[in-house]
Amino acid sequence: MMEYLLFAIYIFLAYLAFQHVIGPILIYENEAAPFRYQFTLLDPESFMEDRNDVFRADHEKLLELGFRFVGSSKLARTNATMYFSLYSHDEKYIAATLVTGLSKLGEMNFLEITQVYSDKTILSVSNSPMISTYPAMKHKKAFRFPDIDDCGRLFELFELARSRFSQNLEPLGFTIGKEFRAVENYLNEELRYLIENGYYSDSPENGEFKLTIKGAILFTWKNLWPWKNFVEVLERRAAIKAIS
Repeated sequence: MMEYLLFAIYIFLAYLAFQHVIGPILIYENEAAPFRYQFTLLDPESFMEDRNDVFRADHEKLLELGFRFVGSSKLARTNATMYFSLYSHDEKYIAATLVTGLSKLGEMNFLEITQVYSDKTILSVSNSPMISTYPAMKHKKAFRFPDIDDCGRLFELFELARSRFSQNLEPLGFTIGKEFRAVENYLNEELRYLIENGYYSDSPENGEFKLTIKGAILFTWKNLWPWKNFVEVLERRAAIKAIS
């Protein structure tokens, strides 16, 4: 009996070791970021036709909440393609991004609501089912509520977080006609942060920034058991605290 138990433990540890070694190697070989993020707007009618019922229902709900539809585009990753629509609440200077991701694992939907302030602080609330792979950024306060699938309720939670974290801060809204430029600028600043902190190489190759060994290891391990479970617990606790 003890021999079978030891064999099972050996197999389990070997499997973990395999994931923690082979995973980073695969990510290192295949993952890269563009030299500069730049989005091409997609035809909104055909874009919406290709989305699932959940995405379309959330789109209508955002319009009911006072958001203005800006446009749609996509972001291709190594392991998934993210299709998204951008919205602006011009009265409250709030942005929303409705995302559907397609990968070998299937399809997922989530909503992120954000507000940017004059001191470059960013407040973000989302219901993404995925933990945050990137390292925390000092100027970004991000809270995730994966169990909230109602846009209206998520917006309420954002308002609660905003009342607590944005006191005495001046919100900045989109400039009409340059909304996607603002998103591009943010992603490019985020990429610069990752490069400066050693997650991506600072020397582009073929118009892309490749992951460093550090980036490949940390990005991969963060999404593996047991580290992923620890991060999940910490993010859920932070989100609850943000609205308490």
